[in-house]
Amino acid sequence: MRLFLTFLYFPLWSLTPLYSQTKEQYQHDLSALHTLLKKTPSYKDQITGVSLEKYTTLYESLMKDTTSLTSYHYFINLAKLVMPIHDGHLSSAQMRDFANFKDRVSIEKYVASQEFKDFPSYSINIDSLKTVLKEKSADSVEGIYYYDKYYQIGIVRITPNEYIGVIVDKHEEMNLWEKGQIALHLYEYEPHYFKAVYAHPLTKNFILYNNERLENQSFINSYFYLSYTETIYRKNLPVIDYTNLPKEAPMFQLKNLTKNTQYLLIKNFSANSFIVKQSNAFMIASEPD
Repeated sequence: MRLFLTFLYFPLWSLTPLYSQTKEQYQHDLSALHTLLKKTPSYKDQITGVSLEKYTTLYESLMKDTTSLTSYHYFINLAKLVMPIHDGHLSSAQMRDFANFKDRVSIEKYVASQEFKDFPSYSINIDSLKTVLKEKSADSVEGIYYYDKYYQIGIVRITPNEYIGVIVDKHEEMNLWEKGQIALHLYEYEPHYFKAVYAHPLTKNFILYNNERLENQSFINSYFYLSYTETIYRKNLPVIDYTNLPKEAPMFQLKNLTKNTQYLLIKNFSANSFIVKQSNAFMIASEPD
């Protein structure tokens, strides 16, 4: 498996490409990742004493876990070696060539491939799952989440601290996903704080988000580079969502919501000269005639 480990979002390491997922290759990659992680400041600061004993036990158990070496299980195990290190800038991702998803022809080629057919799925009755999840409270981790208009995922708890998100519905023109396919895998380490493994919405490669959080019924860090929308995974709120703004939202904005209610948006309080220039221009434009 070809995988990049990133720190501050710059690539540091590429694991050997995996074509035949063998026990030897898996153990080689796990060992290489272990060696690299031990060099990071976060590991040196956090993985000591009892934490080191637990981490060593985890590493040894992962080295022995070679029964099922699908690409999904393979990546999950590599990600588990990163997860105990609490560092929001530390992540890993399965490499993917975006050029293979650049147009309808290339996407149709992928959809017809064996890779698409073998994409991991969760065996469950989708209609029954939707019925159960619709009854969950709005603040529950479990429930139905929307990825813009393109598809919906149902997140269900599978262990006390572990959740799976599967496709439960999709737009009729969305052929990249099938119902039942796994879109995310969450590991909750504190209430509403997660280590999250996502499948990229477009290219479907696996990505570890080492610092995910559920807030305002949304996974606030679930943005994806070069996806087909700037939205995040969130429950379908009955009101306009003014808390999770799209990336293209203006830096400053003032508008009337109703006759007696105004909406003021200030995204940045920095004294940076560029921001100050934008702020001054906004203030001048907002002055009443």
